[in-house]
Amino acid sequence: MVNYRIAIIFGIPSVAAVYLTRRYMLPAIPEELFTYGESLLSKDVFLMLLMGALLFVSATSMVMVKRKYDAEPELNLNTFYYTRMILIEGLIIGVLTGLVGTGGGFMIIPALV
Repeated sequence: MVNYRIAIIFGIPSVAAVYLTRRYMLPAIPEELFTYGESLLSKDVFLMLLMGALLFVSATSMVMVKRKYDAEPELNLNTFYYTRMILIEGLIIGVLTGLVGTGGGFMIIPALV
């Protein structure tokens, strides 16, 4: 069963963050981020390293054994705290998706689970 309220609370900030990140934040990142001697960290290499780190963290979080949950969660999702946490998760996932260009399956699913 789909909880449309959570989908809207998570989805709207996520989509807005993706748009704003791709429109304003990504072009503001300089092409050369860091130079040490003859070594250069470019924007493209940084984004690839960020994506690799996100893939690793996401895969690790899905593989790790978590405590068992009841079939029916006892959380009251109507509270302000949970609404705010879902909204913040949507913003963070949106910014990360906007930066690396991917995000659907490997970031959103672990965030919502």
